[in-house]
Amino acid sequence: MNFRLVLFSGLVTALVGAGIGYGISRIERNPSQVNYKNPYSYQIIYGRYFAGAGATLGFCVGAGLQMVKELKEARDREMGILDDGSKF
Repeated sequence: MNFRLVLFSGLVTALVGAGIGYGISRIERNPSQVNYKNPYSYQIIYGRYFAGAGATLGFCVGAGLQMVKELKEARDREMGILDDGSKF
């Protein structure tokens, strides 16, 4: 199994997940719903929470899918199955 490829796939999907999480935090924070009694730093942390959660979820999903792909290719090589589904 190529662990560098798994790590790279996880990092790329983590960046995508962080972007989606940050976008959700910006969309969800409506100006009419902002609590002005809380300091601005709490609002920043709230946005980072979504970005961090998205990055974590993205890394897990991306690395997991790449591992499944690597293991499937190894199994197919062992069984002698070609990419088009036919055998040798």
